[in-house]
Amino acid sequence: MRATQAKTLLSYTLFSSFSLTLAQLAPPTNLPGVWAYQGCYNDVAGRTIGAAGYTDGVAMTNQACIAFCSSKGYQYAGTEYSQECFCGSSLAPAAAIQPATDCGMACSGNSSQPCGGPSRLSMFYSSEPVGPQPNPGVNGFNYLGCYTEGTTGRALTHGVGSILNAEMTVAKCTAACHAANYILAGVEYGGECCKLTWDVDMCLGFGWLTENALT
Repeated sequence: MRATQAKTLLSYTLFSSFSLTLAQLAPPTNLPGVWAYQGCYNDVAGRTIGAAGYTDGVAMTNQACIAFCSSKGYQYAGTEYSQECFCGSSLAPAAAIQPATDCGMACSGNSSQPCGGPSRLSMFYSSEPVGPQPNPGVNGFNYLGCYTEGTTGRALTHGVGSILNAEMTVAKCTAACHAANYILAGVEYGGECCKLTWDVDMCLGFGWLTENALT
């Protein structure tokens, strides 16, 4: 066989194998909740989604990435370059859907799934909020939103020291504040409870804030 014929045959074999590999890759359909595949997206400078992420060169799958992003409270999850997972609440403005063949790298943990490609993300989205959600109200307190801490000191100046950090809940914090005749309560950093008697407009704000109108 001539050298030219041998090169041609080798090129055809490699192309056929690559095309077959792409054809065998399919996004998973057994996804949790209302998560759904969105397509293959470009990963822009600064990340299309980059609020959280991790790398696993052995066991990365789209389901594993979705589980990770869900645990962090993010509605977007994307796998890239076979072993990378990224999360976010929204897509970067320059992000755009790309040809499906651009996401042709198999997941390190499942050779039948596409996990993006070079600067390409296999993107998934949940139309419902994921992760921990605010308690809408308890003990007569209503949820007011998520606030930043004060810039010159604590937004809520009095702390509750009677509840162990490992046992903190919104219900326990608001109950302690109500018992002490405070009208504002907030939980912070997973295990801290603060309280204040001032009007909400006096508050510079911080974590999980509630208000109770005392009678």
